Amino acid sequence: MQPPSFDDRFSGAWSSWVLEHGLPAIPDQLGDGESVPVSWWSGPDTAAVLHLRRRPAEDDEPARTEVDVELFERRGELWDTGPGGGAGGWEEAALTRVYVPADHADLSGAVGGTGLIALWGEVGTAAASVEVEQDGHVVRRPVVAPLGWVVVSTSARRPSTVRVRDAGERVLLEQPAPPAGWGSSR
Repeated sequence: MQPPSFDDRFSGAWSSWVLEHGLPAIPDQLGDGESVPVSWWSGPDTAAVLHLRRRPAEDDEPARTEVDVELFERRGELWDTGPGGGAGGWEEAALTRVYVPADHADLSGAVGGTGLIALWGEVGTAAASVEVEQDGHVVRRPVVAPLGWVVVSTSARRPSTVRVRDAGERVLLEQPAPPAGWGSSR
């Protein structure tokens, strides 16, 4: 069942819903205390949902918008909730597409643990697919990033290569997952 609102209390329910149904209609504005899923990835064994979350103003701090990623690992026919996290913080509450060049691709954000990793960042309008190559197998999915935010997940137990491609198959970004140095403090 679709969660009743984008209240942050329902962000986990929205993540599970997105894995079954895809992204909901994205509102124009993000209200204080809300979390809206804006991108997702689903591979054979891992999945991730990227939310934009609005933190209300506190004390002398203004309200902030943040990225929050929730990871999943397949257990039989079900998705088991894994680690999550995020970063960022900007004051704008409008849910509009990020302004980057059309062929831009960046996956510099990384969250994970317990053998899972999600890479996230921004892509331009030319980004058409994201793929993970691991153990000689390639899983490719269309970019699902209506606002330009993108996420991809994989097992961190073995090295992978993540690529973002345009519609003509040109590689816009290729990087290892986990990135160099990631997990050294995990």
